[in-house]
Amino acid sequence: MQLDHSFTVPANPDDAWKLFLDLGRVAPCMPGAVLDTLDGDSFTGRVKVKVGAVRMSYRGEGTVSRDGSARSMHLDVSGSETRGAGTASATVTATLTAPRLAPGCACARTSTSPAVPRSSAGAS
Repeated sequence: MQLDHSFTVPANPDDAWKLFLDLGRVAPCMPGAVLDTLDGDSFTGRVKVKVGAVRMSYRGEGTVSRDGSARSMHLDVSGSETRGAGTASATVTATLTAPRLAPGCACARTSTSPAVPRSSAGAS
């Protein structure tokens, strides 16, 4: 499964890229996400996820790599449920481009490839 999303950032791509380099400023923009620690390219945090009527909270860790020439960042994240035995992991790629129809703005495209969560209750 892959989840794709795009949105416009009201800043030129170079300025938006400078913001993307600061995970401490980006994390609060992600609903349900809290950045707990940041050490170089490694971080820990928490996220709350709601899918339909099901709510889950995870605590985990991740790493980030960046490609400035492509204005792209790649996150590898993994975590475990705070109230259960389930685990989850995902890779997230975010890329900034200059949209043709919105000069002075940046288009952010994200692609998330989540691994299917595993739970001891649902394991076979």
